[in-house]
Amino acid sequence: MGSSASKGQTPGSIARGNRADNNANNSQTTGNGRVRPEKEVSINKKYTTAVSPSKWSGKKDYRRRGEEFELPTTTENKFIEQVFLISSGVAVGDGLPELCIFVDSPTDKYGIHTLLSLDTLHERVFDRLLSNLRVIVKSPADSNFLKQDSNATCDETSVTKYLFQCYVRWRSLNSEEMFRDYSMLRNGCKDIILQNTKSCLQAPDIYGNQNTKEQFIDLIIEQKEDYNDVNGAIRSFISDLVISMESQPGCLAECFHPMLSFIRQQFLTVHNLTNATAISNHMDFLRIFVLKPSLGEVFMEYNELQDWTAARSYDATLIGAILDINPCPKSNKGPYEFFNNSLDLTPSEANSTIVFIWQNLNEVCYSLYNLLMGIVRLSSTLRHTVLNWFGRCLEANRGKLDLWSAHEAEVFDVKYCSDGFCLNLCRILAQMCQPFSIPNSEKLLKIKPSYTRVIPKTEVQIKEVCVHARGLDNETPFVPYTEDTEIGEEEQYHFICECFFLTHQALRIGYNIVFKLIKLNSSISRMKKLYEEIREQYPKRVVDLVKQQLNKEICWYLNMKAAITEYHLTKMTLNFHIATASWLVQIAQSDDITEFPEVKLPLSDHVPKALSYIPQFIVTNLTHFITPLEMFKSISLLLTDYDILQHFITLILVFMGNRSRLVNSDIRAQLAEALESIVPVMNDDGTWTTSKSGNEEKVLKEHPLIKHLSETLLNVFVSIEMTGQNVDDEKKFNYRRSMHKIIQYIWRIPIHKDAIKDLAKKAVADINNTDPPLFLRFINLLINDSIFLLDEALDHMRQIKVQEIERDSGEWHKLPPEQQRDKETGVRHLGMMGRYRNIMANHTIYTLELLSREIRDIFCHSVMVDRIAGMLNYFLEHLVGPKQKDYKVKDRKEYEFKPEQVVSDIAHIYLYLGKNDHFCRAVLGESRSFSHQLFAQAVTVLKKIGVSPEFIDKFEQLSVKLQTLEGDTKREAEVLADAPDEYLDPIMGTLMEDPVTLPTSHTTIDRAVIARHLLSDQRDPFTNMPLSMDMVTPNNDLKQKIDTWKLDKLSH
Repeated sequence: MGSSASKGQTPGSIARGNRADNNANNSQTTGNGRVRPEKEVSINKKYTTAVSPSKWSGKKDYRRRGEEFELPTTTENKFIEQVFLISSGVAVGDGLPELCIFVDSPTDKYGIHTLLSLDTLHERVFDRLLSNLRVIVKSPADSNFLKQDSNATCDETSVTKYLFQCYVRWRSLNSEEMFRDYSMLRNGCKDIILQNTKSCLQAPDIYGNQNTKEQFIDLIIEQKEDYNDVNGAIRSFISDLVISMESQPGCLAECFHPMLSFIRQQFLTVHNLTNATAISNHMDFLRIFVLKPSLGEVFMEYNELQDWTAARSYDATLIGAILDINPCPKSNKGPYEFFNNSLDLTPSEANSTIVFIWQNLNEVCYSLYNLLMGIVRLSSTLRHTVLNWFGRCLEANRGKLDLWSAHEAEVFDVKYCSDGFCLNLCRILAQMCQPFSIPNSEKLLKIKPSYTRVIPKTEVQIKEVCVHARGLDNETPFVPYTEDTEIGEEEQYHFICECFFLTHQALRIGYNIVFKLIKLNSSISRMKKLYEEIREQYPKRVVDLVKQQLNKEICWYLNMKAAITEYHLTKMTLNFHIATASWLVQIAQSDDITEFPEVKLPLSDHVPKALSYIPQFIVTNLTHFITPLEMFKSISLLLTDYDILQHFITLILVFMGNRSRLVNSDIRAQLAEALESIVPVMNDDGTWTTSKSGNEEKVLKEHPLIKHLSETLLNVFVSIEMTGQNVDDEKKFNYRRSMHKIIQYIWRIPIHKDAIKDLAKKAVADINNTDPPLFLRFINLLINDSIFLLDEALDHMRQIKVQEIERDSGEWHKLPPEQQRDKETGVRHLGMMGRYRNIMANHTIYTLELLSREIRDIFCHSVMVDRIAGMLNYFLEHLVGPKQKDYKVKDRKEYEFKPEQVVSDIAHIYLYLGKNDHFCRAVLGESRSFSHQLFAQAVTVLKKIGVSPEFIDKFEQLSVKLQTLEGDTKREAEVLADAPDEYLDPIMGTLMEDPVTLPTSHTTIDRAVIARHLLSDQRDPFTNMPLSMDMVTPNNDLKQKIDTWKLDKLSH
């Protein structure tokens, strides 16, 4: 048999043979003349026993022991030998193990070793654990050689593994009939196993070089398959061991905290997603802490922080170290775990890497979720402890919200946990919410809005009331909170309610990485363009530096993208948001929801008080999640599930256009951005590309409330500027860009087109109302935007043209290198801004063209007709007149500059509205830009871009009509040219049609002019005081004078 020595002893195999005569020198004589062996082999009729020397020597001597040394085994000895595989070497009889370790035992009066007994077992086992291993091998007496078995369990050198094996054997024998009446023996052996296990964990130094704590970890890992069996030996062993430790205060922490420290250090310094097996093994070990409440308490106690407000301290805990396992870079300088050669990766290689990341990341998060959720289930105290850790962590890291808009160097602030940590925390909490992440689930009724304003003052109150999400009372709600909107608090809040608000807090922090990705994506686009520009012109050193930076940014982007798009995180977060949406639309209808009735629009005028409790970031969480799904190629998760789409659209319809339910117009505009993400994409030929399922088109046609979409969309379009909230131009136009795309798509759907046309008819009917009609305000803003955007775009094209001429003339080459780089940077910035303005101008003018196809009366009304005519004339002059040469940049495609398309859209608007004589007179009356030559030049452009001959013929007919009307218009203008100043509008300088007096400035102004002004600015243009149309006073006397004077002039 092969005997394994303890550490420090050279192992080897025992010599085979049976030479009693060689043992003469290895014995001593007792007082009664008997020979007592020191290191001996004893062979009787049934067994051969070999004892290995304590120090290995090349010579192995054995001798036969006579029958006088044999003692018949007892039940007690038999049970002990079978459990511990130790022997005093004298027992004979049936049922003894084949292989044992020799241990010294008490001797009788003749010095002969006695049988093993419970009384001295503790010392014998302790000797077995400490001594060098001496193996007793038993085999038939007539065997010439000792049987060798190198896998014998009796010579196990690992202390903890040996004790567990003893426990397994004890557990097996414990149920045998022959030992039933020996309860004291059975319990005594079990206690000795557990006491020794506890001792080796408490005082590992006693066992020399053996690392008993790591042995224990390895033991649990080795037994992980058996661990899944709730009745398995390893679970029973741990459970019994813990029970024995619980009676000794501090013992559990003393034994298990060092193990947790070892694993924590592995996660902090060694583990990453590439060594998934090692991570899996250690996560398997941590499962033991969900077996009993006391173990859960030990685990959570180990994860406590000295300073709960120190945000970065959380990722130094064991829970935090596991959460930190994520491909997101910890710094903008790296290191980057994957995609390091991003420029050389094929799409197939990149996809394979992403799949690898997703698989391993999912395993880490799922294991941690099971661990924490298992601890939560152990007791209410542990539920409080886990939720308290989450709540404090989120509160400490709230400052991370302010980093997304910072410069790159500040984005990775060392004061806060990493992006990967926060995303993984989102994943854990989102998974905790999955049982109620089902739209209209009855479990959602457990979520109480009053939770957000409960402020427990002590830890005891936090535990009693169950409110662990901190700071919600400081968040801006859907509608302002006042004493009148107060609702009652619950005595205790449900676990579901806690998870709901904690998860939303986590998502708010974790998904801010989206802003980094958007910025980084833009930077990569610019860097790629720069790389292509310089690779053939600049020295290799410069090109390599740019390439290195480009590779770094792509690597950075891909690692973050892989983390945020992990399938299970995305799917669970989507489920959670849609369930939230189904809950929110009910809160918009009632303070206390007890069921989920069908939503009906319009909502009642009564605004539920609960909306003053719900933080508005719950909606931005959804928009920040939904909007980038298309960029991340994950939009199919939303589009393939029609039921999810329906709930999403319901949320849009309830809140996007309803200021009484969601005051912040900025957030309502973000809902439009989210809606745009599901709208099909328009192709260059004007067709639309839908998903394979076609669900997005179906839901925009068939949703029960979809007829309200157009009005909702126009409401939010207008409200961005009409609420007095500060929204910068770039953000405003980004929002409206999404709205333009939606309008352009739904215009092709009859139900939406009819709804828009109805709004236009209502606007004409109510145009003189105190509150300007919605559609009137909408088209006024369209015209404002068109003028601003196209004017800005043309100015940028002009500046770029000037710079290109300077560069091509060689003037730049005369400048110092630094100034040359400044020039290049300036042109790139101009190009970026010009491109953005062109894109927005193209969208805005196309929307105007689209609407004017079938809506004309409102454009031709006196309130709007001069504005639309003046805009068209102004831009036609710039795009086809003498000034067009100022905008001829080299690469119009690069800047999305499409003058021919804009001319075509403008020409179509002229033609659509040209059927109205009032419009035609307005075109002629705007003499600063209009000339008949412009129409001829426009025809040339239209022919160049392939507009149909039929359209060109109609456009030329309009030109003829304008020439005919021009004579009458000029004659009238000449007759009325000498009007008294008091008859002229003080702003436009034109003859007033319907003069009114303003209340604060007492200025008299034309009704149409002030009405148009108030569409954009609700203040007196002369005093800046608040003003509305119901505050103006008709100046009937002046109107009568003007009418009389005009009639008299024209009659002559």
